[in-house]
Amino acid sequence: MEQLVCRNCLILLSMRERQQTIFRDNLIHLRQTLGLSQEEAARKIGIKRSRLASYEEGRATPGPDILVKICDGLSITDLYAFLTDPSYSLRPYMPTLEQRYRALPEKERKLIDLLLGDIP
Repeated sequence: MEQLVCRNCLILLSMRERQQTIFRDNLIHLRQTLGLSQEEAARKIGIKRSRLASYEEGRATPGPDILVKICDGLSITDLYAFLTDPSYSLRPYMPTLEQRYRALPEKERKLIDLLLGDIP
């Protein structure tokens, strides 16, 4: 029984570590995509730059109150996806990129297709 409990604890810890990694990566990518420095993002969120850096570096994990501030400051509408989906920070840009691609002249689309491979 003790081994089973330890195994379950390890599974929970690894899931938490994965979730923290996804959060950290999404936070960094979203901040960079928005063109914000750590200082600017921290100001929008309402925290110190050093605190934001500690979240991005994985040295600290924000509590629920800070997660709400992060969502408000960076306009995150789906906290669950932000915490669990590795591609969350790319979502808002995917339709835009596809629309821009489809609006290109055929010659330019063919060039992109050659560089990146066929796009369905």
